Amino acid sequence: MSWQPIELTSPASLPDAGAAVSILTVTPFTAGVREGDGLYTWLSFPAAVESVIKQLPDSLEALLLIAVADVSYQRLADQCSALSAILPVKPLQQLQRQARQMVNLETDKFKLVDPVKTANSFNTQALPTLQSQIKKRASQIAKSDASGLTGADPLASLDSFASAKSAFDSAIDTPMPPIAGGAGWGFYAEDDFAARLRQGHPQHNLTLTAIVGFIGTVSALAPLKAMMV
Repeated sequence: MSWQPIELTSPASLPDAGAAVSILTVTPFTAGVREGDGLYTWLSFPAAVESVIKQLPDSLEALLLIAVADVSYQRLADQCSALSAILPVKPLQQLQRQARQMVNLETDKFKLVDPVKTANSFNTQALPTLQSQIKKRASQIAKSDASGLTGADPLASLDSFASAKSAFDSAIDTPMPPIAGGAGWGFYAEDDFAARLRQGHPQHNLTLTAIVGFIGTVSALAPLKAMMV
């Protein structure tokens, strides 16, 4: 898909096993990326996209990006908050804190130390949003497997056990609330990355832009892609 506004939702399927993906970040606070000088610095959406393109490895299978952008640090922080509530990855949480600080430190931002550009990685199965879904699925499977032992259970006649089992079954069978919310723009591609990245994105009027990128195989990025609508 090309650049488009996104809202995160519950994935239709869950990964059978975790897979590591690499993370890249471009923000108004990233060393060597922001535009302007001194007190007057910014990072427009097109400039952020070009910075992402420069950081892409020579060989990659799939790329998924989530971007937030505005002209106000307050609204930028609000967008990060909406995303972090569903996708709590460190770059988004860090950007949210930095944007909140800048609300009150706008005139002193030249004193802030630029963080060194870093490329992190994480396992998709370790993402709390997906992890809770996987744990729920595992509990339901365990309950189903255990149901076959009910007839042979010597404690089945005990009222206290029956009551506890009923409460446990109810907790397991109650579905988790659906994932819903988020903010910003999303991007996904499996080829022709630079050309696709340069098409259909917001323009220079959005002067505070941050992009979090996930690089990996198609299967590794599938759970994240499934959450973007």
